[in-house]
Amino acid sequence: MYAFIEAAITRSRTTLLIMGMIVFAGIMARAVIPVANDPDIDVPFFIVTVIHEGISPEDAERLLAM
Repeated sequence: MYAFIEAAITRSRTTLLIMGMIVFAGIMARAVIPVANDPDIDVPFFIVTVIHEGISPEDAERLLAM
């Protein structure tokens, strides 16, 4: 591992060129891939109803619906 890091440091121009090519390829790929502005995603939605007479809503939330 040390040899790989040492080679990258001694060949700084090559390392920077490879990094620049990777960044450029990423920017080009981002421009080509279609991105939906408003995707149609169904989000699950659950409703839990607890009916218990004689208890306050705060106590029902704290004690029953956990």
